[in-house]
Amino acid sequence: MKRSLFSRQLAFSAGLILLNLLLLGFSFSLISYRYVLQERRSRLDETARTVAEMAVAVHELNSMEDWQLNIQITSLSRATGNHIFICDFNGNVWACSDSFMLQCEHIGKRLSTKFTDSVNRQELTRLNSDLDGFYSSKQFISAAAITASDGSRLGTAIASTGRGDVSRIWSGFALV
Repeated sequence: MKRSLFSRQLAFSAGLILLNLLLLGFSFSLISYRYVLQERRSRLDETARTVAEMAVAVHELNSMEDWQLNIQITSLSRATGNHIFICDFNGNVWACSDSFMLQCEHIGKRLSTKFTDSVNRQELTRLNSDLDGFYSSKQFISAAAITASDGSRLGTAIASTGRGDVSRIWSGFALV
């Protein structure tokens, strides 16, 4: 049976419209995911910088080993949903957002020399890494330098979030 010219043109037009809607949906998904990722990373940067500023203030007033710093980064971690820790210039972790009750598996660990060398050369470092086994899976990481008022480098403030956290945020955003 022959199809009429009208039915062929209708099928072709419907196919083009469907293809355009699929491309539009894919483009929206890609753009919205990148937006959510960029927002999350900028918040990580801001958290790392804030922790670095808090550490400098605590250092100027007391000592970097002050227990109040642990309480402050634990509170900030809970408010932002990020994991936060502070390490010295050599990469030894001595404050962690998991250590509110002074029990944390991260305190005392040492970060890789490759990581600490790269962080010590910059004011802010962004990574997508497990920090050479520090985390069990890859994380989005922002590391900010902790620099005293006299210019000496005290250490590094690190904020991280799991890659799955970003996907969960995006899926909630995309499904709205």
